[in-house]
Amino acid sequence: MRDHPPINLSSFKGLFCDGPDATCPKEYQTVAHNLRYENGELQTRYGLNTHIAIAGAPIIIRTHIYRKAGVDRVIVATAANELYDTTVSLALPIFSDAGAAWTDFSLCNFYDRCYITFHNRELGDNGRNVYMYDGTNFRLAAGARPTGAAGVTIVNGSVFTKTDAGNRLWAVSAEIDTGFITAPGPMVATVFTPTLFAHDGAHKASLSVIPVGPTGTTKRHILVTKRILSYSGNPLDYEYFFVAEVAGNVTTVLADVDFYDSELVDSADYLFDLFETIPGGVFITNYQNRMLVGGEYANKNIIRVSLPGDVESFNSADGFILVDPQEYGGVKNATEFHNSLYIYKSSRSYITQDNGDVPTTWPLVSLTKGIGTECFGIAQILGVPNSSVDSIIFADKSGLILFDGANTINLTKNVKNVWTSITRSSFNKTQIIIDPINKEIYIFSIFTYTVRSVVIQLLFGDISDGITPDDIKWSTWKFSSASTMSGINAITSSGDSLPIFIIGKGIYKLVAARYNDYDVYAAGNTAYPSSFATALITAHGERGVGHYNYLRVRALGSGTITLSYWTEGGTEVSLGTITLASTYDDLDKLLNIVKGSIIFSGTNVTVDKYFKVNRLLLFGQQIWESKPL
Repeated sequence: MRDHPPINLSSFKGLFCDGPDATCPKEYQTVAHNLRYENGELQTRYGLNTHIAIAGAPIIIRTHIYRKAGVDRVIVATAANELYDTTVSLALPIFSDAGAAWTDFSLCNFYDRCYITFHNRELGDNGRNVYMYDGTNFRLAAGARPTGAAGVTIVNGSVFTKTDAGNRLWAVSAEIDTGFITAPGPMVATVFTPTLFAHDGAHKASLSVIPVGPTGTTKRHILVTKRILSYSGNPLDYEYFFVAEVAGNVTTVLADVDFYDSELVDSADYLFDLFETIPGGVFITNYQNRMLVGGEYANKNIIRVSLPGDVESFNSADGFILVDPQEYGGVKNATEFHNSLYIYKSSRSYITQDNGDVPTTWPLVSLTKGIGTECFGIAQILGVPNSSVDSIIFADKSGLILFDGANTINLTKNVKNVWTSITRSSFNKTQIIIDPINKEIYIFSIFTYTVRSVVIQLLFGDISDGITPDDIKWSTWKFSSASTMSGINAITSSGDSLPIFIIGKGIYKLVAARYNDYDVYAAGNTAYPSSFATALITAHGERGVGHYNYLRVRALGSGTITLSYWTEGGTEVSLGTITLASTYDDLDKLLNIVKGSIIFSGTNVTVDKYFKVNRLLLFGQQIWESKPL
């Protein structure tokens, strides 16, 4: 009976599901569930254990990495509209916004600070602005101009001055600890009220009643115009210049300010056009050392662009990009690639580039219709959106797209059935995490694809052989909890990559050689099935009927593998089990199957048990060239 020739099924290239089972090439698998790939083997994936436990076990809606001083901290948002910095406290939030309408948030890192925008994955939250968090202080980014009951008081100071006689306007701006300088004040009953002072040409100017700035002010800037020959009565008719500073945010006097008008060269006029608060959007990102915020509630087609290096300074007059307002839908995401800015709506993409002028003049070119992404759709690499220098990888409704600057490649063409099962109304929850250290991709979304009648939660890809459609080895994953998933990829203190999974109330991490999932809902360890199934096999022919008499599985592990087979569209038939040992062994199963084309499957469903399979041989012989009538 063992004289039948072997059919080698040991090329484990991962899941293939682009159409019916009959389309699956022999080197792929029709089922690859809860598997990982290593050294050419099929292996049970590692299990989850609790990584972070927020007090009271609230429902987690999203986490992001806040990178401060080279150390990754995890910022957690809960369904109760609270934010936690897990490095600071697991019991006390850094921000509480009970009753707010936002359902999600995005984050971008700059200069050991992070900036946060709240949204519903379609638009920025109505009336909500961008916040800044520095590890201690959580507050609105940017800042309001100084206010007072009246303008600054100015009197003659010491004798002998450089300043020529004449009228000049004096104003004050505050500088925040982030480097942001507010628009000029003081504001008196919401009206800009500079002081008009007549220099006598003999004395320096001494100032008092200098207003303080908003929270976080480190110093105040004294601003002044050049000599005004005939005052118009409108203080905005004149250019203001930086002339002096007052340290801190307490002192309200400054004596003996002295200058030549010719020394006034550092214009402060740009400050008048700065936002006091930054409108929130559906995404926030970095381009050319500028902060970008796009998809705000009232202006869905606008991307706000900060000044270079001054990420809280947004010019309301010309610091924005207007993206094709005639096109349906607002902007959803953007990323830098090869010095250009790639902009995405849900089904369209554009490109622009800093031309050295203000953002309203940057040329905008439409790239593709029909391809776009959502607010979390651009792949994160080690916690940073699209930090690859070679390509952009993003989630489009047609598949996981790799764009190399010239070509658009669908990386998920071999798992089309899985990708097209993503719920379209929830596509904006799709998130891509790439771990370049462990050579893995994690795709989180709302899938309807099922394995043995169980809906999957995650699409896992092994990219150790490369990032091409035929090199990625895919597997579907399912965890014990049925809750929505998201994830992040942190860097540990030793420089290792740490994928983190958010499932309902739990924040988990994969633990090597662990073969159960801790479930915060069940408050205990739970089993998960790991299974594989071959392509549809015909014994040495493309048609007819074969006799299959022997199956050899070279494997190690613990517990057993339950074997079965089925014909295309047929009922699954059990073949019993094989028992695994701690060292590799050839495990044989005698068969007596007379069928046309068949699929063989192996499954391990026991808690704390696992398998590693590196060879699969099926012995079969064609006995009829065609099926009997």
